[in-house]
Amino acid sequence: MGEESDHDPAHNSALQPRNPSPAPSADTTASDSPSASANSEPHSMSEPDISTPRKKTPLSPFRRTLLISFVGILLTGVLLRAFSPGLSASHPLLLLLSKLSLPHWMWWMGGGDPLSYEILYPDAPPLDPHAAPAALHEHTKVFRKEIVQVTQSVFVAIGYGLANCVLIRGKSGGLIVVDTLESTGAMDALLRDLMQHPFLGNGEEETESGELVLPMPLKAIIYTHAHQDHIFGASSLVAAHQRHLGNHPTSSSGDNNQSSIEVWSHPLTVKEIDKALSLTGAVTYRRAMRQFGVFLTEEEFINAGIGPRLLYDWRATMGIIHPNRTMASNKQSIEIDGVRLDLLHAPGETKDQIVIWLPDQRLLVGADNFYCAFPNLYAIRGTETRDSMVWVRSLDLMRSLPAQYLVPTHTRPLRGQRVIHETLTNYRDAIQFVHDQTIRLMNKGYLLDDIVQRIQLPPHLAPLPYLQPFYGIVPWAVRAVFTHYMGWFSGDPADLNPLAPFERAKGLAELAGGRDNVLAAAEKALEEGRAQWALELATSAVRLDGQYEPAQKLRVRALREMAARQPAATGRNYFLTAASEAEGKVSLKIKDEQKIQVLDRVKDVRQALDVLRVRFAAERALSLVSSIEFRWTDYAPSAGVSCLHIRRGVVELNHNHCDHRPNIKVRMPSGLMRDLIKGTRTAALAIATGEMSVEGGLMQFAAVMSLFETSAD
Repeated sequence: MGEESDHDPAHNSALQPRNPSPAPSADTTASDSPSASANSEPHSMSEPDISTPRKKTPLSPFRRTLLISFVGILLTGVLLRAFSPGLSASHPLLLLLSKLSLPHWMWWMGGGDPLSYEILYPDAPPLDPHAAPAALHEHTKVFRKEIVQVTQSVFVAIGYGLANCVLIRGKSGGLIVVDTLESTGAMDALLRDLMQHPFLGNGEEETESGELVLPMPLKAIIYTHAHQDHIFGASSLVAAHQRHLGNHPTSSSGDNNQSSIEVWSHPLTVKEIDKALSLTGAVTYRRAMRQFGVFLTEEEFINAGIGPRLLYDWRATMGIIHPNRTMASNKQSIEIDGVRLDLLHAPGETKDQIVIWLPDQRLLVGADNFYCAFPNLYAIRGTETRDSMVWVRSLDLMRSLPAQYLVPTHTRPLRGQRVIHETLTNYRDAIQFVHDQTIRLMNKGYLLDDIVQRIQLPPHLAPLPYLQPFYGIVPWAVRAVFTHYMGWFSGDPADLNPLAPFERAKGLAELAGGRDNVLAAAEKALEEGRAQWALELATSAVRLDGQYEPAQKLRVRALREMAARQPAATGRNYFLTAASEAEGKVSLKIKDEQKIQVLDRVKDVRQALDVLRVRFAAERALSLVSSIEFRWTDYAPSAGVSCLHIRRGVVELNHNHCDHRPNIKVRMPSGLMRDLIKGTRTAALAIATGEMSVEGGLMQFAAVMSLFETSAD
């Protein structure tokens, strides 16, 4: 693995970098290199010659003076830290010293000052409600829409959705696709450009009916993990492949893999997909819409932190293709169309995540373990705890590989083994620093909110462009680490039995001398630039009376002011969407079309019954004891039974056997149950047509089933 592949486009002398000026270091990145877009001449990354030693020359007087000044600046910083231990790491002077003593890697965003982010200056004056830190606007350049050629056979589509789509051309001309964007609409947009691409396409237009045809046969799909923005466009890709073969797919929106394309993932990915489609789908949807700013106006929206935007709303189509090949161990070596790939389990942002190593090209697909932003150790849309040290160990695995190319699934690719190793080292160090210092202060007895105020990245990491707080931020990361080890209780006895929000608001109003005084204090706080305190006060006033218009308006102003101060796109989007909800401009109620789509993707009726279990109105059944046996006429006898036992507010679900003697027995095909849950068919009609039979009392069955809510929201 010492030499590059003979097919590396860097050996083509006709392909030169756009900017002929010398690079700041021997290594370069793909973001500085020419890219191949769908409508332009393809370019690729040139290989700098780092093997020839430079000839030593004596320093000029000017350079000698500059070097002495540089050393003096470093010594000043050391002395300041030594004799001023209370000086904050984010003090402007220390940050300036840090800036002067660090290389500028602003190739990420095409220029700009890594120290200009408002988070480093929390005392900045209030901003315009529609404004945002300039760096967040600049960050949008990372996601400019194009298809970048990384090597002769590897391309990455950036800006077509929230995530990237990696395209690998096989030896016989087949296509291997890593991750498939967040919807069929997003994938369709990429397919249109692929059909015209000078290296990947064949210049074909859409068919007369507007159907898209993949310009080469699809050999395999690989999911790095189960997040929606990496998997929901797959069926559109498979449908385009079927048209390439001359077939006519029945649908491009469902789990329709008629060609038996290999779909690889970690085994946990299958479980994570099913969980997202059932138990927590409703709340995750609403919070994700806020985090990613899906319903914000063009004037309000900037970017999504790790991508241009999430191309998914109630009109989007979920095109899931479930994996049919899973890894047998933490490392699985496979060969597809002559391309060797090592699938490596590398949990970090998710438990099921894998990275993909192409040894013949020294190329690493890094999944979501690295992106051009501080890592999201906790996602405000709601996630399970992410183990920081597991993430660190996965980054150690990644940097142990001699990668000449790193292709993340959010962010532009990097090039150069030294740059990649240094970048991954800094990234893992940032995570471990936050983790270790949080634990250190926990053990000293500090409470959570106190720890959040004390931890910042050290000066050598804070200015780095790929550690800026555009997606995750250090305070959220501290809370994630604390919660991972200690759970929800802060340790303060005052937090052990907190007041209900209404009672707290009521007490605050009594202390202030009435609701209007609370609002007056909120107004004053807003004028003084204390937006968080203004938001807390205004929210208390709204809780006292949700119909009181002055309180609602002040809360909206506070939300928008908080958004203007947010360096993280995620926080900004959440605040602005909440403001729009309060104004009645946006509703995040799940539409019927979405509910039907989700249940259509549920493959197993037993999983559909899990949806019912968490929709049970327990308060209406605290004295009810009943058992229902369902026999699925389209299942094998050994697997064709499910038992639903209701025991005074609790639903116990068993499959393949019944632990309790049923008082109601139902026979039906499994698809009918899904239709009943979706509300697209009725039990009465199914019984009338003989498709469904009920023993033990139809009225009793109807009464029991009415205890299950038809909607999750």
